[in-house]
Amino acid sequence: MIGNLFTMKLSQNRFGIIWIALAALIASGSAFGETVVVNFTVSGFDSDAPEDVISGSFQLELNDNTNEVTSISSVSLTINGHAFSVSELGFSEYRNFNILGAQGQGLGSSTGISHGASHDFWILWNKDTSAPREFAYTASVDGIHTTRQFDTFSIEPAS
Repeated sequence: MIGNLFTMKLSQNRFGIIWIALAALIASGSAFGETVVVNFTVSGFDSDAPEDVISGSFQLELNDNTNEVTSISSVSLTINGHAFSVSELGFSEYRNFNILGAQGQGLGSSTGISHGASHDFWILWNKDTSAPREFAYTASVDGIHTTRQFDTFSIEPAS
C-alpha cells in the first residue's frame, strides 16, 4: 500500500513538472511566432532596369524572440510579367538581416541572386529595427537591378 502511494505521488510530481515546463515554454514565446504582412514599394533603379517601381507584399511568420522569418504563407509580387508564388520563395538570415527571395533551379537562392536568371529577387531588412536595407532583381535585361530607395516599407500584424 505504501509502495503504491509513493509511486502515485511520484507519477503526479512528474506530470506537474511537465506542465510547469510546458507553461514556461509557452510564456517564453519560443515555440510560437507572429504572423505579419510585409508591404513595400521600391524605386530608384538604374536606367537599364525594365521596371522603375516595384510594389509587393508577403505574409510571413516571424519568430517571437529573434524576429527571423520562419515561414512564408503568401506573396503578391510581379516583376517584369512574372508573378511569384510561395513555392518559388525562400528565406535566410545573415547577421541582423532577414533575407527573402526567389530560389530554386536557375533562380539562385534567397541569399544570392543568379546573374543569368530571368526572374530572381531579394529583399533585405534589419530584423532588430525593421528598417529596410535593399531590394534587387533580375529580368530579361542582363544584370542585377538594385535599389535602397524604399518609398514605403511596413511590417504589420496580419489581420
